[in-house]
This record gives sequence, structure tokens and C-alpha cells, in this order.
Amino acid sequence: MFEETMGGIRIDGQIYDQTSIINEVRASVDSWRQLKDPKNWGVTPETARLLQHWRHHRFNGIRPFFCQVEAVETAIWLSEVAPKQPQYKKFRAYLEAANAEANPELFRIALKLATGAGKTTVMAKLIAWQTINANRRPGSRQFSNGFLIVAPGITIRDRLRVLLPNDAESYYLNRELIPEDMRMEIQKARIVITNYHAFQFREKMQISSGRRKLLQGRGPGINTRETESEMVRRVMGGLMGLKNIVVTDSDWEAHFARAAESHPAVLAYAKNQGLGLEVPYLLGSDHRRYLPDFLLKVDDGHGPEDPLQLIAEIKGFRAEDAKAKAETMRSFWIPGINNLKKYGRRAFAEFTEPYSMDEDLAHHIHQALASAMYD
Repeated sequence: MFEETMGGIRIDGQIYDQTSIINEVRASVDSWRQLKDPKNWGVTPETARLLQHWRHHRFNGIRPFFCQVEAVETAIWLSEVAPKQPQYKKFRAYLEAANAEANPELFRIALKLATGAGKTTVMAKLIAWQTINANRRPGSRQFSNGFLIVAPGITIRDRLRVLLPNDAESYYLNRELIPEDMRMEIQKARIVITNYHAFQFREKMQISSGRRKLLQGRGPGINTRETESEMVRRVMGGLMGLKNIVVTDSDWEAHFARAAESHPAVLAYAKNQGLGLEVPYLLGSDHRRYLPDFLLKVDDGHGPEDPLQLIAEIKGFRAEDAKAKAETMRSFWIPGINNLKKYGRRAFAEFTEPYSMDEDLAHHIHQALASAMYD
């Protein structure tokens, strides 16, 4: 049952606003679409080329439906155009607020198309747009050539094989979704297609209930299921080698990731999630373990073959445990590791101001460069 309200439609206590923000975005995209000169579109040359191809190419088969082109145009507009123009910042703010309320761990933009509208074609176009731009702008954080596609079941999963560039029925070639001179670049896309059941933790070994009880004895239960990191490697192994992929735990970490992405001396960086870096420390008489936030490889003057390994902690309020962690890193762990001369050169830095991440990172790298001059 549903009822109409002043805020939209109410279903089971939730209110769905059907029109306001969606229609505003649609009107803005429509105005942008009317611009004749590609130089005024506010997108990369590669994106402009793809848009022109989808809009004007003489397809030998079925040309893309307008709703398919409109869906991709909306995604492109929200990503490349809207962030550059102040009058459109409200759309991003709305999306961020909606995501924070619904699922703050994963930023999502949903494109809703009717059944039979051709969502697979839309996915193929989005993959082509991202991959071609990522190949030509390897340092950009705006584009990626790694894609995880999660289907509701194995039947749909198998149908989505047409999104793989090397598939015999690949949409990129068979449906002419990419200009001929760009087709080789789609081969660099790294695509994992799976169904959501694959994310369930599996047993690593099969043990009968009787044998399990025998092995367990009177001790704690025996855990024979895979860990989270083992599950991720099993499901998404094809994406594991990609650099500069970050799942952030807060807006502060997102600010830091952007600073690391843009600094020319940063060779690579990663969130310390599942990487296994733990540092023991004492808080009073309690033994604890510290997991730093980020790991960076920095060219501090020794060249890319001998990078400085910078360990970064992103922290707002510095409670007593944060102070103990920092003291352990600076006074014991970093000097100890560096004195061994077996594990490269390490450094530690704390970042406590979200709006000066760029300046603070540049300051720490400048210090490292100055120190390298006297080595």
C-alpha cells in the first residue's frame, strides 16, 4: 500500500520524492546537451569523441536508444561537468547527503531504466568512457579501468559476459559502441563479473561434525571459514593488482587520498586495509596493536627504485591512544626499522586538518627531500 503526501509517495513509512531533484538534473543535462561546440561541453576530448559517436554515428545495426544515451550523458555530466560549476554543486551535496543517510560506507549513483531499455548497453558505454579516459590519464583519480559487476544470479551473470572485451559477442565491437581507432584501448579494461552469492564466506575445508568436535576438544570453536581478505581475493582477484584504489572510512581520508593522488612525488599509495601492517604499542600497561591508515611510496630524491615508505595517520581528535601510537612510531618503530636496513626507508606523519591535507603532505615530502640531500 502507498499514499501520496506533500513530500512524495509514502511506502511502508518511507517517503520517495519523485520529481524535484531528478527533474532539475534532467533539465540541466538537457540544456548542456543543446550546446553545439564540443569545446563548451566541459569534458575531456576523449569523452567528447565518445558522445559525438553515440549521438551521430551511422550504426549498421540498432542504434542506441535515446534513454541509453541520456543515462550515460547524465553520469558523465554529474562526473565531469557539474563539479566544475558552482550553480550545480547542490546536486553533489544532495547525493552526498542521501548516501550518508542510506549507506555512508559506499557512495552510489543510481540510474533507473525500465525493463527492456538496455541497461547492459549503458554499462558497456560507462566502461568504455571510464577505461579510455583512464588509459590516457593514468594519474587521474576521476577515471578507472577496473570494474566490479555484481549480478543477482548466475543466469544474468552469464548474460553479462558481453561486457568482456574479448567475448565473441562483445558489445563494444558488435554494437559499434566505440570509434574504430579507440577499440584497442578497451582491451585494457579489467572487469570482474560475479553474482552476489559469491561474497558469502566459504568453508576452506570440509570437516564432519564428529571430527570437528574431536579436533575442538574442550577448546574454543574451530574456524574453518575463509577470512574477509581471502574472500575478496577469491571473488575479485582480477582487480587486486590495480594501484590507487581506496575505500575511505571518512571524508578526511578522502581529502588525504586526493592530496596523495595529485602530488607528483607520490609514486603509489594504498589504504592499510587487509595489508597486514600492524604495530604493537603500550597504552599504560595494556598491550595493543595499531593499524596505520595509509601507506605511500614517495620519491624523496633517491629515485623510484628506492622510495621512501611514508606511513600516514589521519586523525581528528587526538585522544591518549592516538598520542601513544604516534610516540611509538616516532621514538621506537620507525628508528628500529630504519636501523635494520632490510625493509627500506620508513617515515611517519600525522594529518589532523582536513582542509590543509595538500599543504601538510607537501610539507612532509619537502622535509624528506631536504633530509635526503644530507644522506
